[in-house]
Amino acid sequence: MKNFSLPSTRSLLAAGLAFASLTTLGCDPAAQPPEPPSYEEQLKAFDPAQSPDWKLEGIVPQREHAEGEAMDPAAPPKVPSGDYLILADGRMFRYVGQEPLPEALFSGGGSDRGEDVDAAGLGSQEQGIIIGTDGRSVVTSDTTLRAWPHRSIGAVIYSSTATSGGCTATMIGPRHAVTAAHCLHDGAGTWYWPLYFSPGHKGEGSDRTPNGAYRKVVARYARTYDAGWDYGLLILEDRPETASLGWLGFGWWSSDSFYEDRALRVFGYPGANYACAASPNSDGTCGGYMYQSFCSVSDYSSDVLYHQCDTQNGNSGSALQSWVGSDLYVIGVHKGAPNSTANYGPRFTQQKASVDLCGWIKQWPSIYASRSCN
Repeated sequence: MKNFSLPSTRSLLAAGLAFASLTTLGCDPAAQPPEPPSYEEQLKAFDPAQSPDWKLEGIVPQREHAEGEAMDPAAPPKVPSGDYLILADGRMFRYVGQEPLPEALFSGGGSDRGEDVDAAGLGSQEQGIIIGTDGRSVVTSDTTLRAWPHRSIGAVIYSSTATSGGCTATMIGPRHAVTAAHCLHDGAGTWYWPLYFSPGHKGEGSDRTPNGAYRKVVARYARTYDAGWDYGLLILEDRPETASLGWLGFGWWSSDSFYEDRALRVFGYPGANYACAASPNSDGTCGGYMYQSFCSVSDYSSDVLYHQCDTQNGNSGSALQSWVGSDLYVIGVHKGAPNSTANYGPRFTQQKASVDLCGWIKQWPSIYASRSCN
């Protein structure tokens, strides 16, 4: 493996584009926030039918995700490749306002790197694997889960009565949580609804929501669909208690040297019934808790990051986090395991971060906090 010198933070930011995190809102605690619009009003806040940039593809079938239902990261939804917004009423819109940016703008220069992976040839996949000994730690402290950044990471919940989630999502804006696209559909053309986000979720008991009730999802975006484009964005109901959670930064860097052996953190929610070595439960099951794994980028291509952080089904959508100076950034999203020796997920690029994620965030602003995203 080649050895690269790591550029300074200043040169890193010049080589790509990064949108900073926010640990807490800098608001006057005595000021009363405005009353949020009703959930029903927020469902209609953005109407893509009024924009020439969005084309109605039709009404998609929706259903509730069954608790414990397995997901296949290799199963593409039965729609053409594209950038989609699916509203609560099932209307699916495809973005036609801009073609994807040329690959040359964001591809890395290392010709000896791993090949880009096309999910169509992978068959069924796991959402993640344990590599060797399970080295994860579990987070059970309310104090930790109520503090940034843990409170900005949550379980994707598929029913208002479910006690644990099936995927993971991470706040990258005041009402915006990034996850994997395959967490939003069943691979057979049906999309999951309703959806909820539980920040800093803890276990399956009555005290499982240290940061308050499940946040309702208003809409969801999804990119379809190969290994390098498996990401989506949950648009949450706009409320002050959600905006005050803070969020992680996200960004892309065109220089391969930025990713070479880069330290990663993967925090997420493995399926409650799987076995976790650090489980606080007597039966050894993961139990709906957040687990932390630390590793580094083991390989990469222009579209994909490979890593050896321990993950399992339920970790899909977990942010691939990395410190850049004193700020914590999402540089990709965990997807699954392409083989028995590595985990992987989309590497954020100019198209993914600056065009897709920023564009989606701008369409659903918050009245409680602004998110700089240019």
